[in-house]
Amino acid sequence: MRLCLLLALIPTSYATDYFVDIVGGNDDSSGMQGDAGNGNGPWRTLARVERANLEPGDRVSLRCNGVWFESLTLRFKGTVTAPIVIGSYGECAGRRPEIRPGGMELFKADFKPTEFGWAASLGQVPGMVYTRDAVMPRARFPATRTLPLNWANGKIQVQLKTLPGAPDSLRGADWIVRTNDYTIEERRIYGVDPYGAVAFAKPFAMKPADGAGYYLEGQPWMLPVSGGWAYDPQSAMLILHKKPDASVYVNNQQFGVKLDQSAYVRLQGLAIRFVTGVGVEVADSSNIVLDSLDVSDVGAAYVLSEQADNLVVSGLHGQRSQRDGVIVKRGMGAQITDCLLEDVGVSANPRKSVAAIRVDDAPASLIARNRIYRTGYAAIMFGKDAIVEKNIIEKSCLKLADCGAIYTSGAQKNQGYYNARVEDNLISAVPGDLEGSTSRNTLTAGIYLDDESRGIYVRRNFVEKAQRGIFSKATASHVSDNVLFDNEFGLMLSRTGAIGSGKDATHILNNLVVSKNKQMPLLVSTEHSGAVAEVRHNRVRSEAGAHASQFWIGTTRQPAPPILDVGKIRQSLSFSNTSGARQTYTCPLAKAFCGNLRQADGAVVGWPLDLAPGQAVVLMVGGGA
Repeated sequence: MRLCLLLALIPTSYATDYFVDIVGGNDDSSGMQGDAGNGNGPWRTLARVERANLEPGDRVSLRCNGVWFESLTLRFKGTVTAPIVIGSYGECAGRRPEIRPGGMELFKADFKPTEFGWAASLGQVPGMVYTRDAVMPRARFPATRTLPLNWANGKIQVQLKTLPGAPDSLRGADWIVRTNDYTIEERRIYGVDPYGAVAFAKPFAMKPADGAGYYLEGQPWMLPVSGGWAYDPQSAMLILHKKPDASVYVNNQQFGVKLDQSAYVRLQGLAIRFVTGVGVEVADSSNIVLDSLDVSDVGAAYVLSEQADNLVVSGLHGQRSQRDGVIVKRGMGAQITDCLLEDVGVSANPRKSVAAIRVDDAPASLIARNRIYRTGYAAIMFGKDAIVEKNIIEKSCLKLADCGAIYTSGAQKNQGYYNARVEDNLISAVPGDLEGSTSRNTLTAGIYLDDESRGIYVRRNFVEKAQRGIFSKATASHVSDNVLFDNEFGLMLSRTGAIGSGKDATHILNNLVVSKNKQMPLLVSTEHSGAVAEVRHNRVRSEAGAHASQFWIGTTRQPAPPILDVGKIRQSLSFSNTSGARQTYTCPLAKAFCGNLRQADGAVVGWPLDLAPGQAVVLMVGGGA
């Protein structure tokens, strides 16, 4: 019996380290040493990694400073105690191992002068064209802004007088249309009749209004207007506006790294760049960890996960996605934490963009301590049982409108009771953009709880410089202890979000709202009979010219609740640390005036101010507690 027990404790296999070196490697080697020697040196390609028979606990390390022009597909399973790790080795201070999938190189000598620029033969339609360091924009018309379309005789028309060529020149162009405030759709043009009516195959999901904006993309005749690149399928030529001074690369790959039917696999310390589709795709998998990845210059998303439970994305640095950031669909328990996501959906050629982090179809997600800068639409879109906390969001809703920096969205209907928490987030600057829209109202909010959401706790957030600081149509929600500064409407409850009695009642408690000239602290409007939402122990501070709060039931204005603590102030300003490091701030006003500034509780301000990342404060003159 004792012998059997001892044998059971002896492991039957050992984890193995493998190495990959694009310069000094050889796929015929064992891959078991980082440097070449005795046939045990590193592998060379990612294709060799795909063919490996990796076991739980195995580790594959890519040499730093290497660049692989291929994608990587992983179908491996580790265990909870012995995950499979794909990482790096060598000196990585200068450059991580980098995956640039499927990059075809065109040398500068390949390009010859042509009518609209410089052309090189290319036998495939490119999804992305880039130099060694940056993505090249696709040619478009007009170069900036949009043109209006119109309806006539039941057909969508373009105004031919606004275009430089004959109708036939539009055939084959991509037609990018702002079909409503919050979305953009694209269609291929198959023809235009002499009156400007456009022929295209698939109807728009959202019928564009008369006057909706559009731009055209992809035709060589556009190059002198906008620059960039275009592809001519008739001659199979890639055409650049300017003669290149170095090699140009083209890409059609739909992913950089894909984890398919995998479990307990960790990717860490890798860079992925220049992908037509997504940087990392996760499908039909579980317990995948993406740790400290650098993903940049992608067409669709930094990370796309579908039907994968317990995904962890930590420390991701994502830069420049034409559409979205991190998307999790139909997966439980995702954790997206400590990421830095920049420039999502804000390219010069905008496309439909939803969010930098989208988990509205992924229950029980944790979205925490992320920094999100510059998004075309929402920064975070969440769903049931979500925790959204301690995120820093600056400049969201830059390309579209009817938008929230943190947003439940009206797209995921019938989710029932959310039981979600939105807490301790810093949100600054949510302007909205009406270019190409027929609307006159940007309708942006720092936190936007849309139709048919309920049971959401919104606490201790700081929101500034949005049209609506917090905007809620959600029932049975609690909005408390938030600071709302310099928003056109500090806190706005509408329709079902303003119900004040019964199981659907909304509670508005202990918030501080500071309003400037022509701004309104609270607007509460319900279509239901009975009491409006419970509004208690809130503080309102208003500069000269600010409007009084309003409360409505249907078309009848109600008296403002007497429990509001309302005060007048002469001036107010905010300091918000949206960076990732502690900052100090000096007073920007005259010294005598600085001495009169007070915090919201009446406390004297000590200069310089010292604020941790995500910390913000409102200072006032002539007000206080």
